[in-house]
Amino acid sequence: MCSRNCRPVCIITNKDEVILMDCPFCDYSNKNMVLLKNPLTYIIPDFSPLVIGHLLILPYTHVNGIANMDDLTLKDLNQSISYIESLYSEGQGTFFEHGAVVPSTAGSSINHAHLHFLPININFELLLSKQNFDLNNAVPIHTLSELRPFSIRHQPYIYWKYLNDDGFAYPVSLLRSQFLRFVIGETINESRDYNWHADSVTECAKDLVKKTVDDWIMRRKVQPQIHRNY
Repeated sequence: MCSRNCRPVCIITNKDEVILMDCPFCDYSNKNMVLLKNPLTYIIPDFSPLVIGHLLILPYTHVNGIANMDDLTLKDLNQSISYIESLYSEGQGTFFEHGAVVPSTAGSSINHAHLHFLPININFELLLSKQNFDLNNAVPIHTLSELRPFSIRHQPYIYWKYLNDDGFAYPVSLLRSQFLRFVIGETINESRDYNWHADSVTECAKDLVKKTVDDWIMRRKVQPQIHRNY
C-alpha cells in the first residue's frame, strides 16, 4: 500500500484492461517533480503532457472528485488555480476535470481528484457538441463549491473553465476512460497516444515533461513577485 494508506484504485487502459494499483497521486507528493506545494494541494506536470505546460492540481487527501472536497481543500485548490492563472495572465488556458464523484465514471482513469490545466484555449462547447452533448444541460459554475451538489446526488460530471473566467459542469455517467484527453488530444495532436498509461514511458512524453518543468521555472523567474505568498 502507498505511504498514505489509501485504497487501491483502478487504472483503465485504452484496451479496457483494468489494473489494480496503489493510487499514484497519493504516493506522488514527495517526489522531486512537484512544482508547487500548498498546505492541502500540490501541482505537478502531467505524466504524459498533451502540450508543453500541461499541469495537474491535486489534493493530498484521497477524494474522487473536486465536488467531494471539503471547504478548506477547495479554498486551497482555488489558491493553486489562481497561482497558475497569474503565471499565464498574458496567455491562454483551459482547466478541466473528469468529475468522478462515483469511482471510475465520467471518463476518469485514476480515482483521485485532479484538475488538468492546458496553456491553450480549448473550445469545449464545440468539442462536446461534436460528441453529441446537449449543452443546454451544462451548469454554470462560478465557484468550485457549486460543484458539491453533484457529489450529494452521486452525479458524475465533466468540468471546464477558461483562464480567469467562470466554468461549467456537465452531468454524465459512464464515459470511455480518459474521455477528455482523447477528444482534446485528437484536436491538437493526432499522432500522440492519448492514453497516459501507455504514452508516459515514451521519449516524447518524457521530453514534454522536462520542457513543462523548464517552462514553469522560466515563468516563475520572469514573474517572481507573484509567488511570494506561495
